[in-house]
Amino acid sequence: MTKKATVQYRYVNLDKLGEQFHLKNVVVDVLRRSAKGATGSRAQLVRHRKIDLDQDGSYVILNKMNDTALWDGPVFCGQLLHIRAGADVAGIMQSLEEDISELELRNITMGDDQRVVDGVLYFAIVHNHVGLIEGQRARSRTLERYLTRLLQDSGELEPGHPVILNAKLEGGSTVNEVSELFVSPQRSMSSDQVDTTSERGAGSAEGHGTTVFDVLETLGWSHEEIESLQAGLPEEGWIEGTFKMVFKQKAKKRAAKAAVARKQLEEALRNHHPASFGLRDPSGSTEKKGLARLAEKRDVHTVQDLLDPEDAMRVIVGLLRSWSTSGKIDCDFQS
Repeated sequence: MTKKATVQYRYVNLDKLGEQFHLKNVVVDVLRRSAKGATGSRAQLVRHRKIDLDQDGSYVILNKMNDTALWDGPVFCGQLLHIRAGADVAGIMQSLEEDISELELRNITMGDDQRVVDGVLYFAIVHNHVGLIEGQRARSRTLERYLTRLLQDSGELEPGHPVILNAKLEGGSTVNEVSELFVSPQRSMSSDQVDTTSERGAGSAEGHGTTVFDVLETLGWSHEEIESLQAGLPEEGWIEGTFKMVFKQKAKKRAAKAAVARKQLEEALRNHHPASFGLRDPSGSTEKKGLARLAEKRDVHTVQDLLDPEDAMRVIVGLLRSWSTSGKIDCDFQS
């Protein structure tokens, strides 16, 4: 059996890390060394690879990795798990094929050594290029935070110098410097529930800005004002909105248009859905609704309902090679 999975591309932002930084080599070097005050390398013992990123008792763990005999080659692959304690998990004990009128929902008590997996992420690193398949709570942002802590705890990175994995934005034109940014959030329906909370766990990617109502809240609208607006919508009605950001700079007598490099947007928009944004450069050239991250869907073998780790890693590496061969990424598998 196979499942469709989206393989996404990221590249390491070297602005603070320096042009000589080599993510694949430094990760392998850290895994081969012992953790502080411990015996055995990080590669040998999973307990030395667990990190509590959110200080809430959940852990992000680098679990399965490719064969250590291949680590001196160009590729390192891994499986990242986001797990939490789960003593009280709601579940169903009956078979869905039984002749019963309804299912009984009950708490399932798990043992002290059992954990619930909230998300699984698969990734491959070649030099400073990364391919990944995200999971439900194990996102690109999770991988960034994990690698940052792993390298900081081992003394390879200074505080304030995080690992940032930029997305590569593709579009229909050659907009390299951006003077205007158009934001098109999802429309807010009359039946939407206004929720002013935002989950920001280890795998949280986007936060505010999902719908028009979320953007209005970010702009300073109160909960009551948004509820009033929502109540005034007709049945099956909705609100659509496009928000424009214009970059400016001081001129001698007035503010003039400025531009930011496309690379800065590849960092800023790396964890947001690219179809929600359009760009305009100083000459007037635009990309509207044609913006996309470099990513492709692939079939991955499964083990029961989960992706097969070895096949997921194989697919990611294969796609990185394909993008390299076609010139979409400047990735050298020989170094």
